[in-house]
Amino acid sequence: MKATRILAILATAAALGLSATGVAQAAPIQPSGPLFLNPDTNWTGPAGTLQFGPGPQAYSIHVDSNQGGIFSTNFGNGFVLNPNSTLDIAIANNHTGSLDLDTSQGHIDATLIRSQIFNGPTGQNVFGLYRVDTTTMQGVHVGALLGADAFTYRIQTSQGVGIAAKGDVAPVVPEPATLSLVLLGLGGLTASARRKLGV
Repeated sequence: MKATRILAILATAAALGLSATGVAQAAPIQPSGPLFLNPDTNWTGPAGTLQFGPGPQAYSIHVDSNQGGIFSTNFGNGFVLNPNSTLDIAIANNHTGSLDLDTSQGHIDATLIRSQIFNGPTGQNVFGLYRVDTTTMQGVHVGALLGADAFTYRIQTSQGVGIAAKGDVAPVVPEPATLSLVLLGLGGLTASARRKLGV
């Protein structure tokens, strides 16, 4: 009886989560989706930092503090500059790609779960959701979800107008629909185990 009640509550939570976002887990990522947590690494890069192609969902990001990029990380007490830092993101399509962040605060290597390119007010924006493979950065653990976003904007330089980029890399809390589906799955496993044990 209690297992049935728990499953009903979890199913309701899943339905509310799906109706609140209007998307399922495999649907496109919404720009207002995941919540970024600390440690949050912000970066800016000069023209050429964010490149699109060769396919419709492919892009790459290369930022190097020794080539005009700027990095700062917030561990909860404000942002601190990170000299000698690099970020490399290579996305082949919506589900194939990698992220490599190396800073004076540690490194993170992660594999893409899903990615999306969408139009924003200043140009094209990208967002990728990753699973951490290896890390030495405090506050990030192997297996954690990691979000990386970037947007482009126009800048005036002495050589003319250029396209620069800015973004974040941080652990994330997934959107409500994903959390609801995870809870529903855990509830189902719990109910199944209880039935098998006769509880």
